[in-house]
Amino acid sequence: MIIILFSSCASEEGEQTINIDKRYSLTIPAFLSKTDNLHKEASLQYQNLVKELYVVVIDEPKAELHKALNEYEPADTYTNDIDGYAQLIFNSVYESLDEPGQTEVIETNVNGLPTRLTTINGKIDGLGIFYTFGVYEGKDNYYQVIVWTLTERKVKYQSKMEAILQSLIEHKSHRKKSY
Repeated sequence: MIIILFSSCASEEGEQTINIDKRYSLTIPAFLSKTDNLHKEASLQYQNLVKELYVVVIDEPKAELHKALNEYEPADTYTNDIDGYAQLIFNSVYESLDEPGQTEVIETNVNGLPTRLTTINGKIDGLGIFYTFGVYEGKDNYYQVIVWTLTERKVKYQSKMEAILQSLIEHKSHRKKSY
């Protein structure tokens, strides 16, 4: 019985690194399980329904996004760069919530990628939700990492959520060796 308890604790604290199509990887808690019902455009989706912790990654080609912004949004609304993309993402979530709040956007660099980080909280159908967001600029893609939980579990999971945001790594494309 004690061995089972220790095994259980180890998996609770462990991590797993998920590689997506040799494009990128993300390290997440071992207690999260793969799913496919969180976001139709996500390339990575993991959850734990009991703990109410969820993570998705959405990656989009930069060229497609730049084209869409030029065609559908005035240039003075969202700039055609990581800041405009991050603002577009953050605003769309913020505006979808009741009683929203957002922290200041932090400009940083995560594993060699220009990154914008923020947290957003609010209510959906009366339920308090706490999100952590990372928007990253890769070589050819933008990446959104979205991690969320219930507001009442923010303190319990915030350090794990922030660690997830710091773990995104874009893999280098396969290069031909020159001899």
